[in-house]
Amino acid sequence: MRFNFITLLMCLFPSQAHIFMQFPPSRKNKYSEYYSSNNLVDYNIMAPLNTYGYTFPCKGFKKGPSSVTFSSNTIKVILEGNATHGGGHCQFGITYNDNEFLVLKTIIRSCLIDSMIYEFDLPNNIPDGQVTVFWTWINAIGNREYYMECADISISNNVISNGEPLIGKELIIANINGYQVIPEFPHPEMYDGHELFLNAQTFYIYPPVTSNPTPSIINDPIPPTPNPLLPPAPNLPPVNDKCTNIGELKCNGNGFNTCIYGNWVFRNCAPGTICKQLPDTIVCDFE
Repeated sequence: MRFNFITLLMCLFPSQAHIFMQFPPSRKNKYSEYYSSNNLVDYNIMAPLNTYGYTFPCKGFKKGPSSVTFSSNTIKVILEGNATHGGGHCQFGITYNDNEFLVLKTIIRSCLIDSMIYEFDLPNNIPDGQVTVFWTWINAIGNREYYMECADISISNNVISNGEPLIGKELIIANINGYQVIPEFPHPEMYDGHELFLNAQTFYIYPPVTSNPTPSIINDPIPPTPNPLLPPAPNLPPVNDKCTNIGELKCNGNGFNTCIYGNWVFRNCAPGTICKQLPDTIVCDFE
């Protein structure tokens, strides 16, 4: 039997390159009993997107069975690896459909430097059931890359969905085809794209509605008063103009527009920088 030498190296030294989500174990993770017992482990899951065929979102891996059950609204994420590439920006959150991503925690610049363990709180109204936790990372030093992993988990906290949205922030995507490029930022004074995260739009996702709820769990039978601050439909950012290609970018003065779910959303570039249109993307750079 012949072995591919590169594949053999990946199997022998899987954790030496970059970072991956140890807990909760991400899809095709060696720490997952399901993927391990079914010979479905991918020993290169620490690679960035747009390499080895990995695509956005979730590296292109489909949803799998729940690997962990959380009985509280606090999610602990443990990362593993040693190639931290100077840290960078990380986002943590949840999704139900691998299409709409709700960010619940953002670390700017210091991710992987301060710690490899992070906690974030789920919305109080998140119901029982399966949900997907995701982690993304934009490295500070090295090739311009975007990392993403997804872990399928279960929530058991005796909450029933009444159709209300879960509220957080939008996911910031960069350094992959069709999205903005954030240059390297090894030094504090260098442009790092942090304004994208600070100005992230409020975002909403809707969990599946619980069917046939148990009456004893419902503490208040009175329907809640509609909240005028909630949107009439999910995930509608401020409308400047209509667009069709999600993630499309175009310069607009000293800032730029991003196509998000059918609407152009404007963001300013960092002070002292201007938007420059490149053949395949845009970049906020110094004049």
